[in-house]
Amino acid sequence: YHLHPQVRRISQNNDILFTDLKDARGGEILYLALPAGEMRSALAPWVRQTMAVLLKTFELIPGGLRHPCHIYLEGMGVIGAIPGLAEAAPLLRQYGALLTGIVQDLPLLRRDYPDSWTGFLANADVVTWMGGEDAETMNYISNHVLSSRALGAPGGATEQPMMTPDQTKRFLDYERGNAIISFAGKRPWRVRSLRHFVDLSVSDYATDREHAEQPQRAAVRHLLAQARRALSSGAARP
Repeated sequence: YHLHPQVRRISQNNDILFTDLKDARGGEILYLALPAGEMRSALAPWVRQTMAVLLKTFELIPGGLRHPCHIYLEGMGVIGAIPGLAEAAPLLRQYGALLTGIVQDLPLLRRDYPDSWTGFLANADVVTWMGGEDAETMNYISNHVLSSRALGAPGGATEQPMMTPDQTKRFLDYERGNAIISFAGKRPWRVRSLRHFVDLSVSDYATDREHAEQPQRAAVRHLLAQARRALSSGAARP
């Protein structure tokens, strides 16, 4: 991968210092934006190495941060196993970092971290479960996340799911806008996920091609634009 033209170009001329991310003054933002196809193939080793170096940097610089550095790993199920991530994840808070990993389903997490995938879930402060089609993931949510103790006969207690896997799948269907949030040592929450193109005012976001705007919202946006133009033209008159 070190011969990849994009890797060579960015490696030969950049001013990125991972130590800046562990600066108490804050304000540094670093993006690694890659084409999905390249991230799954040619550039995956480079991304894994970059993340491994970042984690090691936080470990080697002593102390934490009053305002931790947020590390968002969106392609966790795409780039493969990152060296040292499973061991470092539970300790990142004391190093001054907070990790948010996003993975499509549990089989992908287990594939890359076969001996430690449950540790990511068990050690996480918060896990947000959203819609999907994977049966194993729905079974896990039903039997582990949504399980509760119920009295049985004679007087014993058994673990019973609050929703079956099929009910869980229907509840988490994308069109319904639901999510389940599980917390370490606490009962899970069933919540509504915020969809900007449905729940926010039209003045708070710009349209995009991925989410077709409803006719009523489009009409309101048009009226607001007309009002702004009228106000602007009125203010411009002497």
